[in-house]
Amino acid sequence: MCSLGKGEIKIRQAYVHGNMQDGAKTRVSKSSVMMHLLLAEVMKAWQMATLYGKPDDYVFASYKLGGRKPRTGSMIVDDYLRPAAIKAKVITVDGQGQTFDLDCNKIKRFGFHVFRHSLCSFLMAEGENPAVIQATLRHTRLDLTMYYAHSRRKQKLDSGPPVANGGCNGSRKSFSSNEADGELVYNDELTAFRGA
Repeated sequence: MCSLGKGEIKIRQAYVHGNMQDGAKTRVSKSSVMMHLLLAEVMKAWQMATLYGKPDDYVFASYKLGGRKPRTGSMIVDDYLRPAAIKAKVITVDGQGQTFDLDCNKIKRFGFHVFRHSLCSFLMAEGENPAVIQATLRHTRLDLTMYYAHSRRKQKLDSGPPVANGGCNGSRKSFSSNEADGELVYNDELTAFRGA
């Protein structure tokens, strides 16, 4: 449950791992979450259009359960988020059903928490002040924010020797080298989607 104010979300209750809890985990995460005005308009339109749009209703109530419980995050991911990400080509799925990101890294888990890691990584790549990112993500410690920041493959490759072409098949990528007969092998261990 949340209150949709002018450009902010105030969390009143959260449904975490099948249990309802009052507020959020920490003092910092109990504060209001700023949101873009466009998102605020979309959320208010959703609230007006849904069957369960009263102030005390869940934002994403379960129709199947008559609005008494929220839809779980995994249901929303399976029904909306994952198909949208595939359609937008943010992620790809191979013939064996394995999921890959834009840098051809295998994704073990894909859900809402990925957005926190992606936003942190994007803002760091854009040179944003880490303290601002920490406040945006509502982290209590800067080291946690730094854990969320992952380098993109392009950033890694720009700092090293040129790479040979390769696809998203999970194989190791080889770099070309200045040595006449030597080959430098690169095994990407980026864990951008290893969210807890």
